[in-house]
Amino acid sequence: MPQTIFQTIGYLRVSTADQDIEKNKADILKLSNDRHLGQVTFVEETASGRVS
Repeated sequence: MPQTIFQTIGYLRVSTADQDIEKNKADILKLSNDRHLGQVTFVEETASGRVS
């Protein structure tokens, strides 16, 4: 029977300087640990809500 391989990816996006990407990352890591999802690969994006 073939083995299924899962990957956990955390998408982090902030649009203002007031938002804390590190806090968001910590929250995702806690959830991943609580649910035994393994290592998380993060994709980070910083974008302005004012620029189209």
